[in-house]
Amino acid sequence: TQGLWFPEIPEDCAGFVESFRSWFPVVEEVVLSEGELADTALGYCGHPDLICRIRGDRTLALIDFKTPATKNPLWRAQLAAYKRLAVVNGYEVARVGSLRLKKEGGRPIFDEYTDSATDLAGFVAALNAHRYFNTKN
Repeated sequence: TQGLWFPEIPEDCAGFVESFRSWFPVVEEVVLSEGELADTALGYCGHPDLICRIRGDRTLALIDFKTPATKNPLWRAQLAAYKRLAVVNGYEVARVGSLRLKKEGGRPIFDEYTDSATDLAGFVAALNAHRYFNTKN
């Protein structure tokens, strides 16, 4: 080790950590991890889990870590919103996806999302509906 201190990993999280560790060697460079990004034009912010360069790719990837075993359709809108945050903050992200970590360990599943314009439209519609129904007028 490099003499770094790491907290003890709770038993119920150990498989997820092992799953992540089995995937992480594909990352060539970590550009941002959990940093807060804001979009002043649309008025929202978020904390993407990881913006990185995957070995062999020239472009950046935005990865969101997930622990459920099955995909959730809401993730598409979430990832499109994160991609917009990345782009408006100067990160030229080309690939976007969720990485479903496995509870028992082992190789996680990467789900890539490619229809970001439609997915972003869904996010913006939900954001506007939230604002409309939560206005104190």
